[in-house]
Amino acid sequence: GYVPGGMEGPAGDYDWIGFDPRGVGKSVPALTCDNAYFGFNRGVYVPTTDALMTGWRTKAAGYATACDNQTGDARDLLEHMHTTDVVADVEAIRQALTPDRKLNYLGFSYGTYIGQVYATTHPDQVGRFILDGVVDADRAWYQANLDQDYAFDYNINQFFKWTARHNKVYKLGTSKKKVRKAYYNQLKKLATAPWGGKLSPAELNDALVGAGYGRSSWPEYATALSKLVRSGDGSALLDIFSGGDHAGDNGYSVYTATQCTDAPWPTDWATWTTDTWAAHAKAPFLSWNNTWYNAPCVTWPVESQASRNQVSGAAITQKILLISETHDAATPFSGAKATRQKFPSASLVEGVGGTTHSGSLSGVACVDNAFVRYLATGKVPKRNSGNKSDLKCPAVPAPPATGVEPSPARKSAPEVNSQAWVEQQLRQLRSHR
Repeated sequence: GYVPGGMEGPAGDYDWIGFDPRGVGKSVPALTCDNAYFGFNRGVYVPTTDALMTGWRTKAAGYATACDNQTGDARDLLEHMHTTDVVADVEAIRQALTPDRKLNYLGFSYGTYIGQVYATTHPDQVGRFILDGVVDADRAWYQANLDQDYAFDYNINQFFKWTARHNKVYKLGTSKKKVRKAYYNQLKKLATAPWGGKLSPAELNDALVGAGYGRSSWPEYATALSKLVRSGDGSALLDIFSGGDHAGDNGYSVYTATQCTDAPWPTDWATWTTDTWAAHAKAPFLSWNNTWYNAPCVTWPVESQASRNQVSGAAITQKILLISETHDAATPFSGAKATRQKFPSASLVEGVGGTTHSGSLSGVACVDNAFVRYLATGKVPKRNSGNKSDLKCPAVPAPPATGVEPSPARKSAPEVNSQAWVEQQLRQLRSHR
């Protein structure tokens, strides 16, 4: 769990309790299906040949089999990884620690879905809920991932545009089109000659996905891409990749165990290919990466729930605070608006024009003041009529352009309130994703 620390004022008046959800981290058992799944030199994501399509399908099915081959408590846990199971754990924690009090809850990304399901099933126990980076419950999870394909393509183009504006630093081109071309040229080059025998197109794409989650680390990504393009040095990008999913399988095994059983997925592979090729035609950056990331769900050993969790805030009178940036790619803004409609007592704070996923606690006074005011008083921005945000704030800004190497914080304990660290954790958990 994410536990804000070092907070002063009203936020400091709360006891912050974080927990590892079932299967995660230090919970017992912790799921791990295949530590070698995110290896190096995995090839090309876009299946332009039958061999590539068959290879990725086989790999994804093999992961599902590896999870099915778990034994003992770990295998038994696969049957009980729904969000409703996690919600039951949250309620058990509340009853054990504060049985006479309602639950105050801070959820980022997938955590907002846990919060929505909890609020629906335990409306009388809803205290102050902050949901930042809001999941659209009606599109969990197959449709939500298709939504991400388009949103990440938009955001990576914003990164390319920012990099082009700072061409004096990165020297990748003076237009978004030129920087984008430099990236796609590298994909072609690495397809035949992976850098160091490790950095193939899959690893390069995975590494740059992080730039779609937020702006704070853009200098790091631009520097790494510049080194590859201009000097033929892929070490920085390999470091970025190694700090993500490749760092371990626990996050991915829990991701698949939950998402594959939480809601129905198409079992007809033709549906996946039709939808992905359609997305790829307009948004090629993430589409096939995202499909292969979720493809174990096609053959997952545990049957999915017959329907999505039905989310509703109709029975809730307690004010709820929603936060989202306009171009959040992992949980698109449309989901925040849809959730606002489901919860009549909720107000939505929008980081206008921003591309950051879960951008609160990042130093934007307008957002953070609303956050702290709500904790202190329970007050939320006045709700507007119509399907729109209730408070418009500046977005998390892009940082100055500098040549920055991958941060040592990827491998050590960072400052908890660092937005860059929050983005890193979200990328690693890939709650989109």
